[in-house]
Amino acid sequence: MAKNEEIIERALDRIGSGYVFPDKTVAIGAAIRGRLAAGAYEGLDGPALCGTVTADLQEVCPDQHLRLLWTDEPQSLDPVDEDGGEAAFLALLRAENQGI
Repeated sequence: MAKNEEIIERALDRIGSGYVFPDKTVAIGAAIRGRLAAGAYEGLDGPALCGTVTADLQEVCPDQHLRLLWTDEPQSLDPVDEDGGEAAFLALLRAENQGI
């Protein structure tokens, strides 16, 4: 599996297992996988891949919270603390003015 395909499939797995609107996940998966199969994400580097996938996600489901973000350092999906990251998430919300 190519790197971009792996990144996209992992993102779709996360969306499918935890997105707040589960009825939308089928359409999201079909649209993104269709574009993946058509080669829309070939040759894109990390930031460009994330920007393109985010635009495609939001075209299917116009939710500004639904986005793919790039970091140069790999991020673990495992919780780093006992509360499963809740305290860190609340701190991030406060720092970003609740996303507003």
